[in-house]
Amino acid sequence: YLYHYNNILTSQVSTPEKWGNAPIIDSISFTINATDKELSRIKAFFDKKQYLDYGLKVKPDIKNQKRPSLKKYKEEQRTRNLFKKTVQVTYKDSAPIYFSYGLKGENGDTDHRPVRISFNPARFKAKQLKKLFSALYKAEIFDNFKKSLNDANITRLDIAIDLIGVPTPMVIMGAKKITKHSFYPKIKEQVEFVQSIYLGAENSSHTIMYSKYEKIVNLGQKHVCSLIAPDGKPFYIVRVEKVYKPQQNGTVLKFRHLSSAPFMFKGVTFYSPVAYRELATNDQIKGAFRKGFMANMVTITKQLLSPNSLYSQELDRLAAKSISDRMKRYEITINTEWFKKHQEIALKRIMKNTLLDL
Repeated sequence: YLYHYNNILTSQVSTPEKWGNAPIIDSISFTINATDKELSRIKAFFDKKQYLDYGLKVKPDIKNQKRPSLKKYKEEQRTRNLFKKTVQVTYKDSAPIYFSYGLKGENGDTDHRPVRISFNPARFKAKQLKKLFSALYKAEIFDNFKKSLNDANITRLDIAIDLIGVPTPMVIMGAKKITKHSFYPKIKEQVEFVQSIYLGAENSSHTIMYSKYEKIVNLGQKHVCSLIAPDGKPFYIVRVEKVYKPQQNGTVLKFRHLSSAPFMFKGVTFYSPVAYRELATNDQIKGAFRKGFMANMVTITKQLLSPNSLYSQELDRLAAKSISDRMKRYEITINTEWFKKHQEIALKRIMKNTLLDL
């Protein structure tokens, strides 16, 4: 089965045009500067239900009780808690954008920007996003919304692809200069396969691979699609997602430069599932199934390099180099030209549907 998974994975990564496997923009968040007068207009727009005049629907943001254990949603909730109010704004039957405004307490005395907008572009039809942002333009809650939007700081950008027919443990990825690998659920939970694999530190830009089916089951997210095989069981679908957080990396990405965001696979390498032949025992194979191949390889390699000493940054570096050298023969060619081109197209589409020609 290793060669079967190798063929499926290699085809989707090396010849994505055959699969129509273009990058998906799964999430975007940005912050906007606003004067006191603009904030007063924003408050009145929502509090006095002026949005009804523009065909919008607004409701308070309610915490989803199914999400508290997931770090992604904890982080999002912490960010929204910096603001006095967050509301969900929709146009007819569209997905929501989350509009946060007014900084709480001491946050108001910092360099934090007082308005934040976040949404999942993949859940919108082009017309819906245009209509929604057109209404915000027409409401004149900003002195010059287009100028403010152009100057917005991107705080998070998630760019993803879906890999079909390959279970999560068979998606093996590594990255230059990254020694941290983590996984979910943790070992104490009784599951057969790892469900999420993290490449890099989660508090900064990183890559995550996760089972879409498990996300549907665990979170009850009706908008997440799945495929059912002839035997009635779900196909494996793994989402590979680059989570880009410019400010945590010490950089700035303006909304007007959105299409020039870093390439989702920059510095990333896919490896063939045939690499499982490197594992010598059943326990090592089970460990890779349960923790992810690379996380398991890090543990094995560190034990070989330094069985009795405490782990250190130097040991992390040596382990990473050893694994990289050992895995080189299993590298899969990424069609960089295709993915770059279609990432840029997807990002320009968002700009087109929000930076309207008004």
